[in-house]
Amino acid sequence: MSACYEVRPPFEDGKLIDGKAAAKKMAEKKGTGLKAVVLSTLSAAFGVQKKANLEKDFKQGKPAHFIAAGIIGTALFIAALLLVVHAVLEN
Repeated sequence: MSACYEVRPPFEDGKLIDGKAAAKKMAEKKGTGLKAVVLSTLSAAFGVQKKANLEKDFKQGKPAHFIAAGIIGTALFIAALLLVVHAVLEN
């Protein structure tokens, strides 16, 4: 039993494109994953996000994912501050 798969080279506008261009095009089509959303939210919170990443997020990402990540990140930050303050004031 052998499977036969057809492998097609990547084309754009009828022209063959190289592997790097094909990978870049696939990355542009792909949405943002959990890791990308978390990293983007953290870098934006610290104010060190690159403009290219910001534009990519607005182009590919869903606003609800970034809003949820921001709310969760803020809640975790406040919880960490409360734990630190509580631990310091106990001693």
